[in-house]
Amino acid sequence: MATHDSNIQISIALDAATAALFGFTPMHVAEIAILTVPERVRAYASAKEVDADGDISTTAKDALKAHFAQTKRPGLVKLGVKDAAETWVEALTAIETVDDNWYGLTCDTRLSADIALISGWVEARTKIFVAQSSEADWLAAGTTLPTGLTGLATSERTAVLFHDTNTEPADCAWLANRLVFNPDTFSAPWDAAIQGVAPYASGITTGQRLAAMSKNCNLMLPYGGALTFIDAGVNLTGRPIYEVVSADWFKIRLEAKIAQAKINASARGEKIPLGAQGVSILRPLVESQFSEGEAAGHFVPGQTLVDFISPTAADIAAQRIRATGRAQLSVGARIFEFDFNFQRTAVNEEEA
Repeated sequence: MATHDSNIQISIALDAATAALFGFTPMHVAEIAILTVPERVRAYASAKEVDADGDISTTAKDALKAHFAQTKRPGLVKLGVKDAAETWVEALTAIETVDDNWYGLTCDTRLSADIALISGWVEARTKIFVAQSSEADWLAAGTTLPTGLTGLATSERTAVLFHDTNTEPADCAWLANRLVFNPDTFSAPWDAAIQGVAPYASGITTGQRLAAMSKNCNLMLPYGGALTFIDAGVNLTGRPIYEVVSADWFKIRLEAKIAQAKINASARGEKIPLGAQGVSILRPLVESQFSEGEAAGHFVPGQTLVDFISPTAADIAAQRIRATGRAQLSVGARIFEFDFNFQRTAVNEEEA
């Protein structure tokens, strides 16, 4: 029977599904003589799950369990598998192909040649690498890095932690201890006490401490009531690691917001226009990212700025919207100096 219902046409378009957020997750890569583990990457939510895995070595288990030995435990730790026949670059590239949703890297090698190769791989990515080294030259006088590592002095994404016992997974403990603080809500300092790692077998002298720090090598020493406190929390250029994390967090999260806005607009059959209308769509995304950064402690409140550039002929030809911005990073105090004078005479209130 005919009706006039066809006079009404209703079409509903939904925004695209929101992509899962990138996780600032630790990845530990361990070498296995024969690649018997079916997966290139495995994930664990607890030390109990690590112990239950019969496919991995005791050394790999100890490294993974060091992540979960921290006072604030991570919700997820990943293990990447390297075959003995592979180079580190080949293994890391294969791991990345399977699973790229991780941020901080540790590896079970302590060799300088391996550390240099891994560092080179990481420097080309939006990730960080915490290497552990027992090279005595870190503690020697002078500012030259140990043999095989001299080329890493400008490495922004690599941090080195000295430990004189190679089997101690101090690198894993440190990485998990810091990345457990979600950068969406915390800009955590990287000078901190770690747990589950034995102190150095041999004591470190003041001269050795100063020598290591002059090379931007991090040391794990007693500090107050903490026996295993890592200082200074820097990369090999001497930059605080939290600054690298802040920059990466801002880039990753803003890219995701802009991509989602573009996908949603296209799903509605709309453009993000060049000019004021497009700026009105994108400016709130940038400003909200700055606001989230201020709230999390990445940036000094009120010290962020974004300027959108009027489109030029070249911008119109390239279908491009450009902007510039600035933000003042929130700096964490590490050195504390106080100067007091105690005297026998009365202290006037005006002088106090």
